[in-house]
Amino acid sequence: MQISWMSTSQRQCQTANLSSFFFSRFMPTVHRLHVPERISFKLAVLTYRAIHGTAPTYLQSCFTRLADMTPRQWLRFSTSQRLAVPPVQLTTVGKRAFPVSAANIWNNLPSHVTSAQSLAIFRQRLENLYLQNHTWTFTFDS
Repeated sequence: MQISWMSTSQRQCQTANLSSFFFSRFMPTVHRLHVPERISFKLAVLTYRAIHGTAPTYLQSCFTRLADMTPRQWLRFSTSQRLAVPPVQLTTVGKRAFPVSAANIWNNLPSHVTSAQSLAIFRQRLENLYLQNHTWTFTFDS
């Protein structure tokens, strides 16, 4: 009977391969994003739900589409999915308010993402957009 011992580097390689396997197969893809991208993802999903009527009513009342506004200067946005960004009084706190930040994130998304027919398709397109723009950096401790 022969007992084979693995070196430390071999164990680390196997552990790294095993963790990357589980990471890619079983972890939700949202967790592959950095924190600012996760926040944007969740805000965009909440905004989608609010616009399409599946969010609570207090969130639905936060947004107005530019297509629904009556002034003449908004006529060119009559077919777009863009949202009106509420005016901000305090620039430090006001820009971080939910209606302002969510409308800005929504307006910066491409039209093929915002025109999705279902929440599942929207999440998939949004996730693909963030993963395409995502740059991976790995650091290894010595």
